Amino acid sequence: MEIKINKEAIDFTLEQERVLGEVVDGVEHWLATNGFTLTEITRDDAKLPLSDRLEWQNDSIETVDSLDFTALHPNHIAYDKLAAIQQYMDLLQEADAPDSPAFLDLLKGAEDVAELIDEAMSSDTVGDLSIGNRFLSLTDTKGSVGGVLAEEQFGSLLTYASELGAEVTARLREIADPMAEIKTTAKDLSEAIQSLSDVAVLLQTGNDREALSHLIQFVDLLQKLIRIVRYIGSQSIINLAELEIDGESLIGFGSTINGLLNELNDAMLSGDTVLIGDLLEYEIAPKLESLLNALKGKNLL
Repeated sequence: MEIKINKEAIDFTLEQERVLGEVVDGVEHWLATNGFTLTEITRDDAKLPLSDRLEWQNDSIETVDSLDFTALHPNHIAYDKLAAIQQYMDLLQEADAPDSPAFLDLLKGAEDVAELIDEAMSSDTVGDLSIGNRFLSLTDTKGSVGGVLAEEQFGSLLTYASELGAEVTARLREIADPMAEIKTTAKDLSEAIQSLSDVAVLLQTGNDREALSHLIQFVDLLQKLIRIVRYIGSQSIINLAELEIDGESLIGFGSTINGLLNELNDAMLSGDTVLIGDLLEYEIAPKLESLLNALKGKNLL
């Protein structure tokens, strides 16, 4: 029996497998170990329904000439989800009126799109709402006249679509060319680190908005850098298990940084500008410098 993955023949040795289900389990385990997700199986040029496994799992392998497994890398899955969101947001922005038939048709899929947005951008929130729920609130036609959004709500939705579309475009670049993106992001983060010492002073002098702007930019860049590092690791460009930051693994480092950011948030809520300054200058900034140095040590910067 010939076994292929994404139409490429592989050397997969059958041992004690006697039925089709056992072969599929073995290949699926091998794929998962290498970071791939099984999406489709073709048996002798006919699709094998994954949802109806009971119908074929006990078939003898003697009745099978070839199996072709279609598998996707998590990066490809993430890219496809982001591309679908981008396409939808582009279509929204083409709408010229809230009562146009094309726009009303797009709104019918709002719940599915909101779920897709939260899957693709799971760590992001706007206030107390996830980005997907924010989208749902803007597409909600309850209380509207004839199921048509008011002009103000329509305008807010188009602004949302434009802003999210720009963010999605940036994230697509992260997946498509992480080695280029990590260099520019690290440079921007390094500059943002230098401005962290100004945050406490800005708060003390009543420039809360500017201070918050510095912090938001810093957090966004940090999240972006860690995403890109994970993309690079998943492409086997580096072994993330070997990446150490101040003696911690990437996961341990992330946990430490999250703890410090939670302390920073508490200090912001209590208005403790002294603690804010200390956390930023003596705890967070040095940690991030260590992260950048670790990435330089792996020749990523």
